Amino acid sequence: MMSMFERLFGDKFSRFRLGQIIFAAAVSFGLFAGDIIRIVLGVLALLFLTKENFKFNWTRGQKITGCILALFCAWMIIVPVIFGENPFAVRLRDAVRPVELTLWICATLLFAKDEFFVRNLKNFSITACFIYSLIALAYCFKTKFECNCGYIDWPIVHSGYIFGCLMSGFSVWYVYVLLTERNLPKHVFSFAMILITLVFTMFAGVTTYRLAFAAEIAAVFILLLISDRKKFVKIFVIFAAALLCSAFAIFAAARYSPSLQAMLNREINQLRNESGKGFDIEHVSNHRYHIWVDAVKAIKQKPVFGYGREVFKNHCSTQHGHAHNTFLHAAFEAGIPAALMAYTIWLTILAFAVLQICKTRPLPCIPFVTTVIMAGLLASSLVENEYLTDRTSLVFYWSIFMTMLNTHCPTRETSNSKQNC
Repeated sequence: MMSMFERLFGDKFSRFRLGQIIFAAAVSFGLFAGDIIRIVLGVLALLFLTKENFKFNWTRGQKITGCILALFCAWMIIVPVIFGENPFAVRLRDAVRPVELTLWICATLLFAKDEFFVRNLKNFSITACFIYSLIALAYCFKTKFECNCGYIDWPIVHSGYIFGCLMSGFSVWYVYVLLTERNLPKHVFSFAMILITLVFTMFAGVTTYRLAFAAEIAAVFILLLISDRKKFVKIFVIFAAALLCSAFAIFAAARYSPSLQAMLNREINQLRNESGKGFDIEHVSNHRYHIWVDAVKAIKQKPVFGYGREVFKNHCSTQHGHAHNTFLHAAFEAGIPAALMAYTIWLTILAFAVLQICKTRPLPCIPFVTTVIMAGLLASSLVENEYLTDRTSLVFYWSIFMTMLNTHCPTRETSNSKQNC
């Protein structure tokens, strides 16, 4: 058993190593499998912890970030319960999601401690996304790319929003393999998966994650300019080829699917209409501007503690359920301090990641993945609510960011031993 474990996962069997493997499966395979399976795996992983796993050898910067993180978690749980508008019983019920997020954050900090976890998280993420892509591709051909109101009802995950988040995020692992591996079959495999991701991102029909994916591509090119300019042209050509191939695949599929053709026609007509119009901020913001105005007006009335969860539609002129902007929605629900703390944590972790990339050769895994995914999150947060959004997206983003926080090392020598995959 132990030799098999070592061959599969790269280290000798131990109780904690098994816990790390189960938790890595929870935040990779579990994200495609649904809430129940993910939670069961997460709870099972916790059973393999020992008291030694609760020790943290953090730098001063990590400790400061950790303190802000702890304050943020306490604030987003307690403040809406105390100051929210809903009846007290409803406020307690609505606290379940921030409590659940806090538990995932804490669990990630306990398990994401070393190169073993990072390596297996990478392998599990690539495998999970590959298997689901095969399922989704087969499903698309089986249904002839049938769209329901412009969105494909994806197998297992169903929601186009969740699907867009996972595909745009998990594709970063393939980009990392493409940049760091010298194996031709792995290059071909990574290119094929990036191509599939681009096609699926278009099929998902969620503009937010098209924007996020574009921001991630831009972040990759910027990082290459910083760390390895020789690969810049190569990756640019690869992405250009992937874009052309994905566009051809989409139009080819549309010939066999009337609903997909109708969706493409709507997209093309919308672009034509937008190009012929003068600047109209309501139109340019996809009819979000009035929602932002309503959110700002409401926040001014209760800037410190906010209004609590699930009441935004009571303060929006068009009955929208959220502010379509992460900062505004966080400020609305739990006050401006909650929004500032969330962005402070994200930007600090982003700074850790960029500094690590600048100091470390070869390209470190988690800092690269964190930086690129953070670019996508920050871009999508401008037009969408990423604050306590759906559980799958929350677990995905925060598990990556907490892995970066917990495995960040200040010295080059330690970084090389712990960060490379």
